[in-house]
Amino acid sequence: MANHILFFAGMMQFTGVTTVQWDDVAGLTIAEIRKRIRQKWPDAANLLSNCRLAINEQYVEDDAIVPIGAVVAVIPPVSGG
Repeated sequence: MANHILFFAGMMQFTGVTTVQWDDVAGLTIAEIRKRIRQKWPDAANLLSNCRLAINEQYVEDDAIVPIGAVVAVIPPVSGG
């Protein structure tokens, strides 16, 4: 089963897509997902280092394991007022 990676705001601009489907990321850590994103979109590396990642709408740390079929969201920092 595939996992979906969602990109928001600036990450969407760097990647040129809002979502990708990766079949081989279940069982990887979030740190490994970050590495794959950096490899595919090197221009996004600086922004990615400041992004929070979530699995199924829950923020996670880099050691979290991606389960089969999960949705991973890449969320850049936001400012508000």
